[in-house]
Amino acid sequence: MLATDLAHLAGGVMLVVALLMLAQRRNSAMIGAFTIQSAALVLAVIAQAVAHDRPWLGLVAVIVAGLQCVLIPLEARRIATASQDGSSPARMALGVAAVVLVQMALRAAAMPEVVAREDLSAALSVALLGLVAVVTRRDATGQMLGFMTAASGCTLAAVALPGLPVAAVLAGLTLLGTPALGVVLIRRLPAP
Repeated sequence: MLATDLAHLAGGVMLVVALLMLAQRRNSAMIGAFTIQSAALVLAVIAQAVAHDRPWLGLVAVIVAGLQCVLIPLEARRIATASQDGSSPARMALGVAAVVLVQMALRAAAMPEVVAREDLSAALSVALLGLVAVVTRRDATGQMLGFMTAASGCTLAAVALPGLPVAAVLAGLTLLGTPALGVVLIRRLPAP
């Protein structure tokens, strides 16, 4: 029971931080918020592993910790520009509307008792907030972090679903993380 509550808490932290990421104007603040969100995702994955007796989720937690808590923030800080993005009130309004939309959709959906609405609610809200960041941010760093936030929401949803095979979760994590790694690697190439 404690592990399930911890997973819900970590999902809630991810949601709050995703909203905070939308409000950030500076890339450095957005990168810091993304790192906190990624740490909450690692905690949620570990809690889901304990709650549902799925030890293979430990591998997912290690991948997320290495990729999203260490590699991407370090590289994002290295390539980020010092520019500030424009108005955040419109982004916040879109973000709040996205969260309300998810809540209304899940309330109307008939879901089995096994799937906790709290897990999917936070996961889908984080994914949508990441997409809002991708669409509304003008700089490449903010868009990449928005995409990785959407990927974090999808990862949270995947680990919250009982009975999902390990191959599906790892394949999804790989597919969602590949574009961000591509951006990092392309930025390392020498200029022509």
